[in-house]
Amino acid sequence: MNVDTVRRRLKNAELVLGDVADDAVPAFLSRLKNAAIGFVVFDLDYYSSTCVALRIFGYPDELYLPRVLR
Repeated sequence: MNVDTVRRRLKNAELVLGDVADDAVPAFLSRLKNAAIGFVVFDLDYYSSTCVALRIFGYPDELYLPRVLR
């Protein structure tokens, strides 16, 4: 994938690449300013990385849109 092309096309979303075990989720959440999470997609290969990534749903309810199923 051409990362620069993808990022240029995104208007109201953010592409986050990196190792989920390296605090990528807390770093992403700390950048949210007056915004809420409404959609999350993971493309992960291992159970262990999936478990780490799913920690995104362990934060306060104010960080999520009201219809997000957790």
